[in-house]
Order: sequence, then C-alpha cells, then structure tokens
Amino acid sequence: MRRLVFGSQVLVVPVFMLLWVTLLVLAPVSEQLVTPSKSIISLEFPWTVLFQGESIDLTCKGSSSHSPWTTKWYFKEKVLRRTPKSTLRARESGDYRCQADDLPVSDPVHLEFSTAPLILQGPPYVFEGDSVLLRCRTQAKTELNTVAFFKNGESLMLPNNSSDLHIDDADLAHNGHYHCGGYMHTCCTASSNRVSIQVRMLFPRPELSSSSSEPTEGSPVTLACQTQLPPERSHVQLQFCFFRDGQVLGSGWSSSPELRIPALGTEDSGSYWCQAKRVNSHVLKESWKISIPVRGESQWVLGWTGDGTGRVVCNRTSVWFVWNVLLPRVRMGAVKKGVLKGKPTKHVNSVPFQLAVAVTESPGQSPLMPMFEGKKLTLICLVDRLPGPITFSWYKVKLGKETKIHTSSEAEFKISMVTDRDAGDYYCNVNSSHKSFTSRTVTIKPRKAAVSRPVLTLSPPNNRVREGTWVTLHCEVQRGSPPILFKFYHESVSLGRSSTRSTGRASLGISLTTKHSGNYYCTADNGYGPQRSEAVSLSVATAVSRPVLTLSPAENWLLEGTRVTLHCEVQRGSPPILYKFYHESVSLGSSSTPSTGRASLGISLTTKHSGNYYCTADNGYGPQRSAAVRLSVLVPVSRPVFTLKNPSIQPVVGDMVELHCEALGGSPPILYQFYLEDVTLGNSSVPSGGGASFNLSLTAEHSGNYSCEADNGQGAQRSEVVALFIPGKFLTPRARV
Repeated sequence: MRRLVFGSQVLVVPVFMLLWVTLLVLAPVSEQLVTPSKSIISLEFPWTVLFQGESIDLTCKGSSSHSPWTTKWYFKEKVLRRTPKSTLRARESGDYRCQADDLPVSDPVHLEFSTAPLILQGPPYVFEGDSVLLRCRTQAKTELNTVAFFKNGESLMLPNNSSDLHIDDADLAHNGHYHCGGYMHTCCTASSNRVSIQVRMLFPRPELSSSSSEPTEGSPVTLACQTQLPPERSHVQLQFCFFRDGQVLGSGWSSSPELRIPALGTEDSGSYWCQAKRVNSHVLKESWKISIPVRGESQWVLGWTGDGTGRVVCNRTSVWFVWNVLLPRVRMGAVKKGVLKGKPTKHVNSVPFQLAVAVTESPGQSPLMPMFEGKKLTLICLVDRLPGPITFSWYKVKLGKETKIHTSSEAEFKISMVTDRDAGDYYCNVNSSHKSFTSRTVTIKPRKAAVSRPVLTLSPPNNRVREGTWVTLHCEVQRGSPPILFKFYHESVSLGRSSTRSTGRASLGISLTTKHSGNYYCTADNGYGPQRSEAVSLSVATAVSRPVLTLSPAENWLLEGTRVTLHCEVQRGSPPILYKFYHESVSLGSSSTPSTGRASLGISLTTKHSGNYYCTADNGYGPQRSAAVRLSVLVPVSRPVFTLKNPSIQPVVGDMVELHCEALGGSPPILYQFYLEDVTLGNSSVPSGGGASFNLSLTAEHSGNYSCEADNGQGAQRSEVVALFIPGKFLTPRARV
C-alpha cells in the first residue's frame, strides 16, 4: 500500500501514481462594467460657471457603442429642441437636460453665466479618485495682484500665488465649499462665487462570486469580481486582484474581473476574496470573503477476488478503469465509503491493509498522470498495524538496473524537485522482525513543462523608495521545467540575466539612483517560449536638501502694514514636498507642492511679527530646517509732544529749564533734536523707547519759540511750538506745523 504526495496533496494509491497540478489562468477581459441607465450630459470644458458672453458645448450621450440617433434637449424644464445632432451650444444660465433616443432623461446640469468681476470655475460632479481643477478667473482686462483660495471659509496655502487649485485623487476629505478672492489691480478686494464639491462613490464594494459553490477536486472554477461604474465614469479603468487565505492568485493585478482556475485540488479549499481599484489612484475596495470548500474525489472499490490475485474496478463519472493487483490472500470484507477492508486468513501470513483509489483521468488516458519536471514529489509506503520496529527501503529500477536509493524508519521518500533523471520505476520494501513485504512499482515519467507567466516582486516591497536604497528584484514562476533563463528589464532596457537549474526563481540587486525610476518587468524562458511578467512601477525619491528661507522684499527692517512674502526653497528633493513656516517656533501655515521645490506664504506685518523666522521641508524622508532669518517690523514715530519744565512760574535769567520731547508711538531707536527758532540746541538718542530731555541755563537770548523733532529712520516728525518769555525781551509767538 502506498500514498503519493504532490506538493501538499496526499493520495493513497494501490498501483499507480496520481498527480494534481493546479494552474491559474486569467480569463479574457470582460466587457466594461457599465450599463447606461439614462442619458448623460458631458461638457466641452469642466466648468459650470462662465462669464456672460461666453459659450460652452454640451454633448448628450447614451450607449457607449454609438451616438444617439435623436436627441431631445430641455432648458428650464421645457423642451428646447429635438435634433439628430447630439451637441448643443449653451449661452444662458439655467438647468439643462437631454434625452438620447429612448433612454430616460439625464440629470440636470446647471450653468451660470456670470457678470461678476471674479468667478471660481469647477466641475458639475466629482467622483472618488478624480483629478479636479478649480480655476479663479477675472473678467477681461482685469488683474488680481494676489489670489487666495478658501475652503469652508478657511484660507488654503498655495504656492506661487497660483490662480488654479489642483485636487489630485479626490476623496471625502475634499468635500466642502470653495471660493477664491484677491486684490483687484489699483482697486479693491473681490470674492468669487462658491463651488460645492461632494465626492461621489466611484463604484460600490465588489462582490466575489464563484461558478461553483462546492467544486470537486479536479474540476474548474471561475471567480468573478463584480462591481459597477457610474455611466458618467464609463471610461475609468479598473483593475482586479484575487486572493485565497492571504495569497495572491494568478499574476496579481489585471484588467479582467474574472479568474479561471482550470483544475482545483483539495489544498485550494479556503477563504477567497477580491479587490478592485481605480488605475493610478488610491481608490481600492475589497469584497466580503466567501468560503469555497473543494470536495475530495469519490472513491469506490467495486470488486475483489480471493485467490491471491486482486482485480480492482474503479468508476468516476461513468469512466471505468481496471488494474490487476497482486495482494496477500484475503477473505471478502465489507465495502464502506469507498474503502475495502480485508483481514488475513488463519492460514496465510499477511497483514491488514486498506485501499483507496482516486481517479482524475478522462476517457482514453492512462491511469498514470503526467509528472511535470520542477515539482516536489513524496512517495509514502503505508502498512496497517504491522508490529515494529519497521524499516522502509526504497528502490529504483531504470533500464533493467535496480538501485537501492533510500533506507529509513520513516515511510516517506521525497524528491524535492523532479527532473528527467528521476524517471524510472519505484517500489518500497517493508521489513519488520516478523516479515518482509514488497509493494508494486510506481512509474515516474517526468515531462517538460513550459514556464508559467512570471511574477516580478520587489524587496523591500515599496513602490516609492529613497535614493541609495538597495532593492532586489525577484522573478518567479509557479510552473516550468528547469533550466529557466530569467531576464530583468527597466523600461525595455536589459538589466541582467540569470539561469537557474534547480529553482523557479531568480533575483537581481540594484543600488538605486534617480535614473532608476520607471517600470520594471522580467521574462522567463525554458526553451518553450518566453513569458513576460506584468510591469511593476518604481519611483526613486531624493530626500530634500536643507531649505533656504528668503523674504520679499529682501529687507530685514520693514514698516508695519507692509505685505511680506516668505519663500522656502530646496535645491534637491523629490516631490511632493511639505513646507511649513514658523515664527519663533509658532506655526504660521503649511503648503504641499506636487511638482516644484518652492513654496510661499504672505503676511501683512504688525508689530507682533518682529522676530526670527524659519521653515522646514519634508518629502517623507525626514524634515530639514532652514537657517533663521531675523525680521524687525518698524512703526514710524508719531508726532512728538514738547514740554518745558521750569521750577518757577516765571522763568528769569539764570534759571535751569528742562526741555522734554517724547513720541508716544514709534519703533526705537529714536533720535530727538531740540530747536530754538530752528537753531539746534542739542540732541539725544533713545535706544529702547520713551522720551528725551535737554537742560538749558537761561539767558536773555533764550526767549523765543521752542520745538523738538523725533526720527527713527522712517520719517521725522516735528512737535508743536512752545513759546518761552524771559523778562527784558519781547517775544511774539508764532505757530509751527
């Protein structure tokens, strides 16, 4: 009695070797999963708001296979026209609908032709994964000095004062109300209309179905990953991937929603699910899991003879096979669940045994299934209730020569990878302290197998890696006779090759530079025609260099109210790059740039903005911080207040008088100067704020008009005049501005 194991499949056979081979084959691409249930309006441009005097072409679509024979257009719920043409040029504000042939009427598309000086343009609807463009436009001959975008009333950080807001790979986080605003040239501020974005579901969670809920061993099955695209996005490409117990089936991602498995084995029982994703997008959805049990082959023993020569007749789906088997003498036993159990007679020294037969052949085939090279094979010699100890010996007969190849206390003999050198007849011998038994032979006839489609994987398994990383490309086939020649390619340029004589896998290592970004694939060939893997995209990213922060205008001293722009720039680094701006370690805002190495932030200065500024840049490989830039916000001095401080009510010659000048507003340092009739008496610089004083010993010549001046470099301011009269000299006060 022997059992045969191929891979993880174990079969018990009396006189022949049974081999299961499971081959996964992708089915042909199915038709697009979109069924137009109503008419659809598409726009010449992705805008629903335009300026008055402009126009836009609307196109009515029905079935994707041809243009509609007739089109009926509706405007403001009234029939506008019926025409054989599917295009309408719109110039008026309102709701537009259409009907293509006999399909239901489309959803309305609202167009607005605005007279406002500033508009924000956006699409009529947005689906998951869409790339969205919002454009801020002004009327002809009108310019905006600055442009700002707002979402739900909050300002958005955009680089380079752009009038376009790009949303890549839209998802629910982008839902909201958007508008734009800015400063009109030589005029005033303006604000646009609101554009509401509500991201719609691109497709529902896929459903996995099987052509058979309980397939039998050896039978084919087709898996279908079913979902539905909306008619408005019938052009979107989806890809599908199938899984069993966490393992990817087939060659991975494919445009086909179906996967055909030509022949199932019992090891294929398990939990199955599928994933569907939008090409070049984050939108990916997974089906619920379904359990697919694979039932083992029905086993039947229908007849037995008791004269020492057994004749076993097996049936599967009306296909009959007969083997002559030499067995120990037994008396007739009972047939139960396809198993014939016999017991030794009292007169013959033999042991109890058990037979089970599984058949997968088609009519006209030999009971011996083909054994393909490159597979693992395990032969098991099994005896029931034989007293130990037992020794198992394995023999191989080839070209009439018998060779003892293995002896062990274990009942298994394994061939890790079958080659043509393993061809021959095998049998086992069982020895115990009581008796010796010899099995019949099993013939192994390895066949050459063409390679299956290879699968290319990366290690580490990331599609975006840092420059300098060592990446290993692995090319592997699930089936194919060695030797196999593997070749690796980058954008159709050969990287290298490797020939393997014992495994179905080869590897190639690369130290990455930015030139290594692109698509990779591999081929496998064992002389029966090369097979090419699906391409794997790899993006090689460069870490950002230390950013440089600059100011515009490029001054370290600026007046209060000045609008200054902070520019943060890196000389090296792969996008997208996230820039953040700081004032004394307090965050001012951030901006992500998908394609440039620079971001900007504008500030209208107040006195609170004095201090140190810096920025950081990060593209996922660690933030880099710029050097600090010092900025002082200056306030021009206010008009100073001049006072005379004299201890006596009427000053006389010889008195000491204090002249005091103070500007209540203004950034220090402030230079104060004191005047008598426009003649300078003296000056004093105050480095930290406050006023200044000047002492004067009076003489008769000191009668006159006194004033002071304050200056901090941003324009001098003069005080009002104060008259001082010293007896003995007549003084006529005069005003000074």
